[in-house]
Amino acid sequence: MSSTGFTDNDGKDIFGGDIVMSRCGLFKGVVSLRQDMGAYVIKLIGYKDFVHLRAVANTVEIVGNVWESPELLEVKQ
Repeated sequence: MSSTGFTDNDGKDIFGGDIVMSRCGLFKGVVSLRQDMGAYVIKLIGYKDFVHLRAVANTVEIVGNVWESPELLEVKQ
């Protein structure tokens, strides 16, 4: 995947397919490009909602990606 042009709160480049978590633990999601919006979003795990990456990029932490850490995609009951 290509870089989104944004960095997380640790200054790491965020890529499509990265799994990110808010610093406060409020949400976790997968970074993806919404073609219809022309923008990168975070698809929230366990919800139908998404958050615009631009709005929260510097407040999230990369915790893995969909290829190397698929277990992070599981919804906890």
